[in-house]
Amino acid sequence: MKSFLNSRKLTFILFFVYLFILSWIIVAKMDWNLLKSSNLSWINHPRVLLHPGITWRTVNLIPYSHFDIVEVLLNILFFIPFSFYIKMLYPKSSGFRAIILAFILSLTYESIQYVLTIGFPDVTDLIDNTLGAILGVIIINIISVIFREKLRIYMNVILILFSGYIIYDILYLII
Repeated sequence: MKSFLNSRKLTFILFFVYLFILSWIIVAKMDWNLLKSSNLSWINHPRVLLHPGITWRTVNLIPYSHFDIVEVLLNILFFIPFSFYIKMLYPKSSGFRAIILAFILSLTYESIQYVLTIGFPDVTDLIDNTLGAILGVIIINIISVIFREKLRIYMNVILILFSGYIIYDILYLII
């Protein structure tokens, strides 16, 4: 059991579960039917891309112009575990790698929202998600000093419990 909890394979599985849940929350807004109703008409008629406003939404480029403390805190909280996974999967890498990867993932999510015309692409989300990754790096560096060699075991246990709780909440909402 101890070797299973210390396995990199378990960490990868938990990471993909986390990314699936994160994608479902951010892109699909916890509703796969939303993706079915997205406007993809530009794929068959790419010339409409020359006429902004026909199929594209606007992007909020002014940080915190529509300030919602709950949304800010949730965006930060959702990306803290990202740094945990990167540190556990690549223990010798710096925290900078996790921050850059989180920024790229967040930018990807915002771009998907823009292209699929779902959600509201917002620079505030990009900032908050990256801030969550920065906080995650700080937290995981403190935790790794405390637990040293047993970091993967303890973090996998914590992340199994965390993932289980999130999946339970999602199933509760669906059913």
